[in-house]
Amino acid sequence: MENKVSKEDMEKALNQHTEMLADETYASKIKNEVDQHLNGMDSQISRVNTKIDEVRKKTIIEQDRENRISNLILYNVQEPRSPNQDERWKEDREFCLELFNKVLRVPIKEDDIKRFVSGLNSTG
Repeated sequence: MENKVSKEDMEKALNQHTEMLADETYASKIKNEVDQHLNGMDSQISRVNTKIDEVRKKTIIEQDRENRISNLILYNVQEPRSPNQDERWKEDREFCLELFNKVLRVPIKEDDIKRFVSGLNSTG
């Protein structure tokens, strides 16, 4: 039994194969373009993330600065002699209130003091 292939069958097979090759070339071109576009987007995303990190760091610095803007540090204030930390804090607060209200004539109340740290060994 002999397999004969007609000219039409050969041309049809050749056309199908050519179309498949053309489709593969087109697909590879599209893939390359998509890859290039995605690589470009990766670099853009990286730049955006870098900017976000920079803004985040600046915000943290500004918040810290804002939190410390009203800080007041008093040097050479005599340490209270009480062994109890709560009593030492109370004495230091009383000293500060007296210093501001009577000596410096800057009226403040206990409520005006939001946070108070006293002495070298304080955790307050």
